[in-house]
Amino acid sequence: MPPAGALRLRDGRDAVRACRSDGAYWQGVAGGGEAGESPLQAARREAAEEAGLDSGFELVELDARVTIPVVHVTGEFTWGPDVLVIPEFAFGVRVDTPELMLSHEHTEYGWFDFDAHHARAVAAGSSCD
Repeated sequence: MPPAGALRLRDGRDAVRACRSDGAYWQGVAGGGEAGESPLQAARREAAEEAGLDSGFELVELDARVTIPVVHVTGEFTWGPDVLVIPEFAFGVRVDTPELMLSHEHTEYGWFDFDAHHARAVAAGSSCD
């Protein structure tokens, strides 16, 4: 099963991961919502910005839900003492082509079988090496 937020190729390759340019670790397409955006709108915008997908792709909302401590994202309680966590919503995208156009946030990407990639990421501490 692909991880939450995964891009999946129609030919069955499981998931894309991109190497962060500012941290040398692998991650899926991700990002925060902007003022007034729904989670679905934010996911669509982030997929377009980070992977170069055009507006015609279908998003599938996944059941996965987590919360992330604000301080792990921003380093401080950015939105005041009452906002302790950020909700994370997950979406899947089935894409037609293995070719992506990455944003400046990433240096490279690869398509991986989820089980093989997960084992590699754990063994390497999720570094891009």
